Amino acid sequence: MSEIGHVRALNEDSLLTEPPLFVVADGMGGHEAGEVASALAVERLRGLVDDGPTTTEAIASEVRNVNGLLRRAVEGGAAMGTTVVGLALVDDGGPPAWLVFNVGDSRAYGFAHGRLERLSHDHSYVQDLVDMGEIDLTEARTHPHRNVVTRALGAADTVRADYWVRTVVADERFLLCSDGVTSELDDDEIAEVLAAADRPEVAARRLVDRALDAGGNDNVTAVVVDVVSVPDTPEGAAARPRPRWWRRRRGDGHDAFVPGRGRAPAWERVHPVPEPTTRYLIARVPTTGGPADEAPPDAATAIAAVPDDLAPEDTPDDPPVTPLIEAMPTDLAEPQEPGDDEPGADEGAKP
Repeated sequence: MSEIGHVRALNEDSLLTEPPLFVVADGMGGHEAGEVASALAVERLRGLVDDGPTTTEAIASEVRNVNGLLRRAVEGGAAMGTTVVGLALVDDGGPPAWLVFNVGDSRAYGFAHGRLERLSHDHSYVQDLVDMGEIDLTEARTHPHRNVVTRALGAADTVRADYWVRTVVADERFLLCSDGVTSELDDDEIAEVLAAADRPEVAARRLVDRALDAGGNDNVTAVVVDVVSVPDTPEGAAARPRPRWWRRRRGDGHDAFVPGRGRAPAWERVHPVPEPTTRYLIARVPTTGGPADEAPPDAATAIAAVPDDLAPEDTPDDPPVTPLIEAMPTDLAEPQEPGDDEPGADEGAKP
């Protein structure tokens, strides 16, 4: 379900619901630019839909290609961007599994056995403040710069997306949504709706309606996916205890997630702490970048997800926001540089 909301003049959200691929994209740029950016992301990913699962490499490659197309638009005098969050059934040589991927602050949730789990990590200014312990999640919801994202497709020449691979489990429900949902509803309200609705389309409709009733200050999009059954699911596997996972820096500069006990230093802990079972979380694709664990980036790298006339007025203490230009050239060629077909090519690391 997707609605324009009560404030915006245009719905810049786009969505894809074609099993085995589900995507929500939230465009930025004002007027029609954001709509074009989000639609481009969705349509390019739609090309991966076939009769069966896709692959992690194919998703990662297409995410890089969309980023390149939007950067070409910048060279032509336009500036636009989009968040993207997706859920895809992938086959990377083993049993089919879920791939959860995201860039920006559109979110993915998992809901099973009455428990809501945030699967994605917001790439946003306020999330960086939360990660550093400067504000809590309640304060983040009302922060004057809560709409500023630190990563988006089209924001930089290279893109760092987060990718998680998860076991396919029966009776799990997924939610993909734009920040038009999460800015109006907290996690408890989202869990309440997902628990009460018997069908995914009912859950999506209720989430959108509640967000509209709560204010509807942004475009509102929700995609709900139910896993009805899984062949040969190990009996009782879902009841295994959930360990705490920490993020460790590896020697090659990438992140690795390892189970641990007790408390690690704040910079090492994943926040919010995902607690998947070892069966539930198969692996994290480490070569594509991880959740931000450092200070908020320089303001020159931040992107405003709201047009200027809706953004809070700057004060001397407020970080400046990069302006967004509205236009898009029509003669965009697909970018394809040497090495683009290799996982991790978007890291931008120098040899």
